[in-house]
Amino acid sequence: MLIKRDPREQEVALAKALHTWERPRTSLPSFSRMNLTPDCVPGKSCPVLERGHGCLCFPLDVLSPVPSHRPGLSAVTSILTGLYIGNFKDARDAEQLSKNKVTHILSVHDSARPMLEMPDLHVLEMEEPQSSPVLPPHSAHGKWRQGVKYLCIPAADSPSQNLTRHFKESIKFIHECRLQGEGCLVHCLAGVSRSVTLVIAYIMTVTDFGWEDALHTVRAGRSCANPNLGFQRQLQEFEKHEVQQYRQWLKEEYGESPLRDAEEAKSILARRATRMKKYTRPLPRKMLQPSASEFRHKQSP
Repeated sequence: MLIKRDPREQEVALAKALHTWERPRTSLPSFSRMNLTPDCVPGKSCPVLERGHGCLCFPLDVLSPVPSHRPGLSAVTSILTGLYIGNFKDARDAEQLSKNKVTHILSVHDSARPMLEMPDLHVLEMEEPQSSPVLPPHSAHGKWRQGVKYLCIPAADSPSQNLTRHFKESIKFIHECRLQGEGCLVHCLAGVSRSVTLVIAYIMTVTDFGWEDALHTVRAGRSCANPNLGFQRQLQEFEKHEVQQYRQWLKEEYGESPLRDAEEAKSILARRATRMKKYTRPLPRKMLQPSASEFRHKQSP
């Protein structure tokens, strides 16, 4: 079953994540196709601004902190131990990344590239997608004094974008980081679709979850998580045809995992179900469908 999204939901989610959303007065640009660059000078020079589309880089540097009562729309979100999802702004927040001990950043958006100026920066950039890419032999070992290790995947938030081809290197990158007891941030622009899709594929691989349970695990911490319909179909196909092979590959590559991901994910789902049950109220009787006798009574003259 695919989960439908409103056509403007991606744009609104991005604006909310960057704390710039207001009642619709002017349309936001389609961020999946625009060249959003971290190097623009706020309010002065930006390729997006020069093309007349408006600039979303400007508020990244001038916004006040997002209120804590808006969980799931912004700020780095913990999904599993050592695994986080965030947005474009979060990936530039050195204080927040340091607080969560993030040493690895997986960046997946149209112009993905490192955004932190730090010494000894390690970058793995996938300019030409490969069917089974092999990472460099050196392992991830970055500390904050040594910089952050990046995996950069250029990809659009489009139903036609093939993210499946990036699942293996993404899973490898995330898993190696977590096995070392460090933190990995996966981000796109809004932290809603592309980054969520890669994290769902990872959760499916390290647990026995299908794609929907993996999505609910993510939504337990990040309520705005919502892959586009094309990515949902790719996750469905991944569940049907490939995930078992990926699980076997991960076990052969790294052995038995010391991470208790299955137990943690099941606990997260159980707590989510409890919360949903607690806040789900029964419909008032007058809103329920009338019984046959009540219906006949109403129809009688």
